[in-house]
Amino acid sequence: MMMGLSRNTVVQAIQGSREYNQRVVTQLYQRYLHRTPDAGGLTSFTNTLMNGVSELTIRQIILGSAEYWSIHGSTAAGFVQALYNDVVGRSYNGTEASYWITLAKSGNRAAVLGGLTGSWEANSVIVGNLYQTLLHRSPDPAGLAGWVNFLQATGNWSYVINLFGASIEFYNDSLVF
Repeated sequence: MMMGLSRNTVVQAIQGSREYNQRVVTQLYQRYLHRTPDAGGLTSFTNTLMNGVSELTIRQIILGSAEYWSIHGSTAAGFVQALYNDVVGRSYNGTEASYWITLAKSGNRAAVLGGLTGSWEANSVIVGNLYQTLLHRSPDPAGLAGWVNFLQATGNWSYVINLFGASIEFYNDSLVF
């Protein structure tokens, strides 16, 4: 505990701060649109996050934007290839993306986004990144499966980030002597 506050409370306070949420929005813009956010987008998305909308929702809005579509050639195949790269961290193999490309061609990019961003593979990437970033190690198979299954069931990234940040492993790893 720090000054009488639990680690969980401290992490929640950080996650609820304007600075934290601005960093989240900035990282999403840089990662997916390859630019810094404009002032209006930064303010709007930051306020949206602070009002309880999930990071996953903001991520899907950015990935579903006309700008993202345009950056990737304004084609269904370009859009799906970009999503594979950005969401699951790899190119698609063979015909595995045919369904998604057909769906995108029919104008249903939202279904493509939901399917790929909500996939087990995409959530595995997120959990693996949390392990590497916060715990400085690769996930163990049971831990990875447990967290990915939790994300599959709830979609609650914020809660998972909170639990990682409040964990005794993170705390012990962050102590400076």
